[in-house]
Amino acid sequence: MSDNSSKKAKAKAESKGLRTKDSRLEAIKVKYQGSREALKRSEEKYRQVVELAINVGIIITQEGRIVFVNDAFAEESGYTKEAFLEKLDPFSFIHPDDRAMVAERNLERLQGQRPPDIYEFRVYARDGRMIWIQTSNLLITWDRKPATLNFFIDITERKAAEAALKKSEEKYRSLYDASKRAEELYRSLLHASADGVAIYNLSVEIEYVNPSFTRIFGWKSDEILGRRVPKVPEPEKRAARAGIRDILERGLPVHGVETKMIAKNGHRVDVSVSGSRYDDHEGKPAGMLLTIRDISEKKRLEAQFQAAQRMEAMGTLAGGIAHDFNNLLMGVLGNVSLMLLDTEETQPNYERLKYVEQYVNSGSKLTRQLLGFARGGKYEVKPIDLNDLIEQTAVMFGRAKKEIVIHTDFEKGPLIVDVDPTQIEQVLLNLYVNAGHAMPAGGALSLETRRINLHEIDVAPHDIEPGPYVKAAFADTGVGMDEATKQRIFDPFFTTKEMARGTGLGLASAYGIIKNHGGMIHVYSEKGKGSTFSIYLPASAETPAEKRSAQDACPTGTGTILLVDDEEMIIETGRKMLESLGYETIVARSGQEAIERYREDQTRIRMVLLDMIMPEMGGGETFDRIKEIQPDAKVLLCSGYSLSQEAEAILARGCLGFMQKPFNLQQLADRLNAVLGDET
Repeated sequence: MSDNSSKKAKAKAESKGLRTKDSRLEAIKVKYQGSREALKRSEEKYRQVVELAINVGIIITQEGRIVFVNDAFAEESGYTKEAFLEKLDPFSFIHPDDRAMVAERNLERLQGQRPPDIYEFRVYARDGRMIWIQTSNLLITWDRKPATLNFFIDITERKAAEAALKKSEEKYRSLYDASKRAEELYRSLLHASADGVAIYNLSVEIEYVNPSFTRIFGWKSDEILGRRVPKVPEPEKRAARAGIRDILERGLPVHGVETKMIAKNGHRVDVSVSGSRYDDHEGKPAGMLLTIRDISEKKRLEAQFQAAQRMEAMGTLAGGIAHDFNNLLMGVLGNVSLMLLDTEETQPNYERLKYVEQYVNSGSKLTRQLLGFARGGKYEVKPIDLNDLIEQTAVMFGRAKKEIVIHTDFEKGPLIVDVDPTQIEQVLLNLYVNAGHAMPAGGALSLETRRINLHEIDVAPHDIEPGPYVKAAFADTGVGMDEATKQRIFDPFFTTKEMARGTGLGLASAYGIIKNHGGMIHVYSEKGKGSTFSIYLPASAETPAEKRSAQDACPTGTGTILLVDDEEMIIETGRKMLESLGYETIVARSGQEAIERYREDQTRIRMVLLDMIMPEMGGGETFDRIKEIQPDAKVLLCSGYSLSQEAEAILARGCLGFMQKPFNLQQLADRLNAVLGDET
């Protein structure tokens, strides 16, 4: 082949190769152009998808700035798209506390790491609202460059609901914890309560008891769970059942119902019961809770107080009766004394008058018993040796009751007490007589005396002062007493003797006399085992006075006596008695009249015989008014009552003495002579 041919062939081949290459390039160009168009169409389609997304905010960030934001996000945030695109820093919308976390996760994603795909953070809207958003992120190519596609869902409402739920849970948990603490505290309070507490189910069976319940009734918790205790005595059962029905069926609480319950040992316990129903968590009745207070001591003190009130009331009545009776006896005894003064022993009526005088004295002893019971039985208080008085009276009793053997065990040395000897003698004789009736067929009576110190705990129930006392005990081997008799033994007019064999005043007056002397009396007795009466009197440091011999004749006197009394019978009798003794008499029938008479005749009045109990102005005020007129005035008190606190107060203010009505002519003469005999 020639060179030209070769060249032509080569040129043709090259031309064909170029055409083939160009064709491939064109094909590649066409393919590229098609791919570009497809990519462009894909991007446009992608744009349309993200642009039209509803309720999903979308942002594309690239190289640290926002390059795309859809309408949903712009509308939710309140900013325009232009405002977002003009911002160079996309983190300016994020809550300051969340910015670092969002930046860190974006960086990790761009570096090919795998941070959480979905997380939450807060952004600010244009109006300042804080919005919670949930985001998910993808790496994409945007305009042929890496970018981050961010999807946002507004979860503000969900967050608010979660917060509310959490708060509610915390509140519930707090309430639950508080409820548990309250329950624990409540159980602690029940456990520590001084009152017995019992929880019963609807079948009235024990579910819980506290330690105080065990202390009151004796049952331990494990002994009575599921049981119906404590029982109520028969007389109270109906009321107890009605109370339980009110609580369990009607839901009515009970408060402070006093009743009796039977303890484990069978003893009846006085209790005060309060109770209410309790419900379960569904509000349905579940059982009842009872609070049981032991009021045995309260009942004992109430009974003691009521007995004291009864004694006080009866004492007031007895004192009033004795006062009026003594005034009557004063009239009788005074006139009898005057008649005896003018009657010779050989005259027929002399013996009858002596009998009348004797009967009046017997009546006076009865009023002394009444006044002793009334706790007003002191006449003349002086120091005496109780050993001597007990020994003397015991000898007299022994002579009358030879079938009773008397044993003595006296404390050595004198046992001095400040008492009215006559009244204490009456107490002793009453105790001897009581012992004699308890031993009708004979027996033994043991007498014992001791010095003793009583402390606050010993005297508190008896309303007396602690300190040194003299104790005298009288123990017999008689029939003894049951509890019911022992409870009433000091009641006035109570007697176990047959009608007409006793007044029932002996021990009642003994009780009153001892109490009036600041002491107490105690009895211990068992049926068939005898009785022991113990009296306690305050010890004294005084020395007994020497005994005076009785005078046979009535001493007379001279001068003027002012006789003050509101009873006409006493005025008339007293005037005649004073005049028979040689005294001139001025009478006053009231306190006011006495003051007037004394003011008029104070220079010649030697002494005032003053009644203590008068209407309008009593003896105390009259005495004080007379003393204002003449500080050296001599006044002698008289009363149908015995020596009382009021009389003692008048004596302490300078009164010279006290005379108990009724008194006879001899007694009046002796007292006047004692007061006026030393005057020249």
